[in-house]
Amino acid sequence: MVVIPGSEGVFGVLPRHSALLANLQRGVVEVYEGGKVIDRLMIDGGIADVTPDSVTILTERAERSEQIEYTGNWGACKSCIRSRG
Repeated sequence: MVVIPGSEGVFGVLPRHSALLANLQRGVVEVYEGGKVIDRLMIDGGIADVTPDSVTILTERAERSEQIEYTGNWGACKSCIRSRG
């Protein structure tokens, strides 16, 4: 399952989901496998193209979870990017 921050609220996508295009807001995309989060990406808005067998997210910027400092509110993106220096 993939949880995506849509412009009208967060939504989940499971296999065989109906096809749709959705506007996205800034937020965190969570990828689940076996009921556990296996990956997190912070995106800066964009568009999701959902088909029954895939999800494609078009965004200008995405950061992997290893580069995000969690501050307790993923939905509102109250996180900051760690400096790489």
